Amino acid sequence: MEFRVSPVPGRFVERRNRFLTVVDCGDGRVEAHLPNTGRLREILVPGRPVYIAPIQHPNRKTRFSLILADLSTGLVSLDSGAPNIVAAEYFSSGAFIPFAGYETVRREVGRFGSRYDLVLSGAERPELIVEIKGVTLVRGRRAFFPDAPTVRGTRHIEGLIEARSRGTRAAVVFLVMRSDAESFAPNTENDAAFAGALERAEKAGVEVYALTCRVTIGGIRVERRIEVVPWT
Repeated sequence: MEFRVSPVPGRFVERRNRFLTVVDCGDGRVEAHLPNTGRLREILVPGRPVYIAPIQHPNRKTRFSLILADLSTGLVSLDSGAPNIVAAEYFSSGAFIPFAGYETVRREVGRFGSRYDLVLSGAERPELIVEIKGVTLVRGRRAFFPDAPTVRGTRHIEGLIEARSRGTRAAVVFLVMRSDAESFAPNTENDAAFAGALERAEKAGVEVYALTCRVTIGGIRVERRIEVVPWT
């Protein structure tokens, strides 16, 4: 995934509400939309180097979106819309061996009364439903999801369990939007319900994967697969 416009460097000042931040940059102090509902407490600290993207849209209240933060270990993407795009591009390339043979990747497809992030299809391959979860939280080289309780995320996992019960291949991919993680685990302390649903999903035959991304000021691409740490 390549960025359409070059991000502008700045420094994080404050988060005024769920979607609105203040950033110091070359234009002075500006308001920037935050396209992420996570807590991001370890990332969005005052003085943190960040990157904002200029947005030109007549209905926008802000001129910028805060899309990247610069950590000591590299950049992290904060745009919650990016994971689905990055994953779709990666799976379409055929580079992910577990999904080899799937030539077509469709986004936001309805199945069994729900909408799923991706549906993969290919000649002589069973249809594959894939739910993508963007991950930003990393502690001690281990990535965790979620960083805030997510009823919606739990419902998505339960949907994959339902898909498996109907004989459909299903997977959840945790896409770590940074490159410094070496393993992944569900954030049981933060959301036990989600972790429990994920455990039930794996036992039901839902495939669970975790991948890291290389994030630069030019764009984002999948870097490597990492270990999913057992939670039983």
